[in-house]
Amino acid sequence: MPEKKRKIEKLSQFIFSQIDRKYSMLFFCMAFICEIILLIPLDFVLALYVVRNKENLGFYATIASLCSVISGGIGYAVGFLLFSKLHDLIFRVVSKNLFEKILIWYESHESIVVFFGCLLPLPFKIVTISAGVCGLSFWAFLASIFAARILRFLFIGLISVKMGDKIISVLDKYFSYILSGVVFILILLFIYGRTLG
Repeated sequence: MPEKKRKIEKLSQFIFSQIDRKYSMLFFCMAFICEIILLIPLDFVLALYVVRNKENLGFYATIASLCSVISGGIGYAVGFLLFSKLHDLIFRVVSKNLFEKILIWYESHESIVVFFGCLLPLPFKIVTISAGVCGLSFWAFLASIFAARILRFLFIGLISVKMGDKIISVLDKYFSYILSGVVFILILLFIYGRTLG
């Protein structure tokens, strides 16, 4: 069995073991709040919770989105207040090249970049910390995170309900491509709408 598949199975078993515990919602919330620093693929966490409790799809997507907003606020604060002191450490964890590209995009598109950055499978910490560095409007930033995350998490949840346990291998192999395609279509619709207006 390939190493990556073995890791995914171990992660799945661990998450399933948390779902059955008394404080499973605490684990769920903390995973999404700590999203800024964790290396756990949170799409898997949500998918596995939904697979186990399909009737709670909307609840899980909403809670995950709200916790992502909290995590995003923390990332924003790090960028806004501490970037000058922590930039060397941050660039060990995130790509400096991608970070600088996002800063350029923020200059002209602000909340739209946050929205699509949180919808796409980009590192969440890059989107949030760079928004703080740029000093984007905090409330518009949080609203963009929530809007993008609720769409993303509902999408993951609906696919999880439809596919059941098979969702694990689909997320592992194809999720980035599927979500990137959906975002590409949204961008085209946005551009088309702007040309009409």
